[in-house]
Amino acid sequence: MKPPRTVYGILNGNVVFHWKFAFGNTNDRLHFHEIVWGVTDRKRISNKYITVLKNGNQIINPALDITLKTRLNATSNISQHECSWKFVLKKAKREDEKITYGSAIDVDGITFRDGPIHIILQSELNYI
Repeated sequence: MKPPRTVYGILNGNVVFHWKFAFGNTNDRLHFHEIVWGVTDRKRISNKYITVLKNGNQIINPALDITLKTRLNATSNISQHECSWKFVLKKAKREDEKITYGSAIDVDGITFRDGPIHIILQSELNYI
């Protein structure tokens, strides 16, 4: 499972990108290294936002601007048979719509890429 090519969200709300990756066998699980989420140029992740390691630890790119780092989050569930990741872009801004997002999963030196994914933000709804 992977996010659609366009993910919709609410302006100033959270935008969630969700991936689920099934391992073909135990050997694949043993050789899973990491998943990276960030900005893609269609061929690779050109600016890493978050890396999730095989043990579930997360690394937010320390080179990112602090205002962006505080807006990033990830949750992951890595089991023997599959992995599930949700990457969250908090307080989405209009500028975020200009970026293309993607992921790269490394299993035994083989990289599985997904992207580009665009976001479209709708204005906040006001209820009377």
